Amino acid sequence: MATKTAVLDVARSQVGYNGTGTENNPLSKYGDWYGINPGQWCAMFLSWCDDQAGGGSFPKFAYCPNIESWGQNNGRWIDKDGDPQVGDIVVMDYGLGRASHVGFLEAVYDTYIVTLEGNTTDAGQGRTGNSMRRKQHNRNGREIRGYVRPNYSATPPPPAPTPKPGIGMSKTRRAYQLPKGQGYAKAGVKVKGYSRLVDGTGSEGQKANVIRLQKALARKGYPLTGTGFYGPATAAAVLDFQRKTKGKVSPSGAVGPKTWELIGVTD
Repeated sequence: MATKTAVLDVARSQVGYNGTGTENNPLSKYGDWYGINPGQWCAMFLSWCDDQAGGGSFPKFAYCPNIESWGQNNGRWIDKDGDPQVGDIVVMDYGLGRASHVGFLEAVYDTYIVTLEGNTTDAGQGRTGNSMRRKQHNRNGREIRGYVRPNYSATPPPPAPTPKPGIGMSKTRRAYQLPKGQGYAKAGVKVKGYSRLVDGTGSEGQKANVIRLQKALARKGYPLTGTGFYGPATAAAVLDFQRKTKGKVSPSGAVGPKTWELIGVTD
């Protein structure tokens, strides 16, 4: 059976995926796996992630109302004003008067949540768009209907190995090979004499650099404070900033020399 950590790691690995076809008849690898292709694939994406992580957390779904019904009929429904937890399925409605979109809950804050959603828009929010993206919603947003809590396995995954320096990299730029789902790909850079390491794990050795990153992004209007933890909100801000550079840097979530330069940190 899949653990919560494993399912979310699979979902995070898909951020940036784009399907083909049209908005009304989207084609995706998730629909192909499920057997409904073309087809609106937000629910199929959740089922695919659970299957890839080991399966068994919830039935195989392709229709959003069935997810809501399963949660309500099995004591796994959490009302909109309840106490959602990371790993829950967020059930949304965009004007159809029923459950019409779903995603995984990646982070919960006082006033907003961060989600991992399939078949959504690249920018903004919506139930179509043929993209897999990380999104942010107000907790009292009118699109939120409630939450469904999957039956994840309580067995924790084995501990991740300690990241090791890459081989064959220059002295001024190193790559760290992170365990799957534990970071945001390559990192470890030196800019004008200062070593910067931002790999998405939020470890103490990187705290000063993450704070510097968060403050720089805050100056550009992102709702961040200098916590020193590279969590979902910071990752979402980095990805959004990178997308807006119009190809000057790839939207990977990794903070390398070019991203530092574009953000405005060059010392």
